[in-house]
Amino acid sequence: RGDYEGTVRQRGDTWQGRVMIEGHVHAVTGGTRKEAIQKLQTLSAKHYDGTLGKPGPTVGQWLATWQERSKREWKTTTAERYADIIRIHLLPPLGKLGLSSLTPAQIQACMTGLTVTGATRLKVYRVLHRALNVAMYDGLIPSNPCAAVEAPRIRRSSPTLWTSKELSAFVA
Repeated sequence: RGDYEGTVRQRGDTWQGRVMIEGHVHAVTGGTRKEAIQKLQTLSAKHYDGTLGKPGPTVGQWLATWQERSKREWKTTTAERYADIIRIHLLPPLGKLGLSSLTPAQIQACMTGLTVTGATRLKVYRVLHRALNVAMYDGLIPSNPCAAVEAPRIRRSSPTLWTSKELSAFVA
């Protein structure tokens, strides 16, 4: 075996993989041997990337960093609106979650839990999507989990037309 390949063995119905990296034993489990090997390879790749064992920022910390870094590119009103969206709609449900462990299901739950109009819901989605895009380009996350969540749609209601009686009552 090569460095950081580890060992894989069957334990009952599951497969267990173990590898020692820099004096620490890391264990993974999988339903199949192939799955356990893939998880070990992921651990090794994280070690070589330098991201293994390093806790990344939380979503709240990243949103604050992104906002501070980007606000000089925005108009004052845009920066204020983004700050409100982050403070009111994004920090309570997502702020304490780890940025690297954020999933599309968590984002979808956040969007579903919003009690605002369709237009505001779409703005919340777009702010989060933009912030996570920057995190992806900075190498903090491998992909944007918002990309797997469908953007909220704005449902426009059709205007109610007055009857001739209502129109004549209005004119009178």
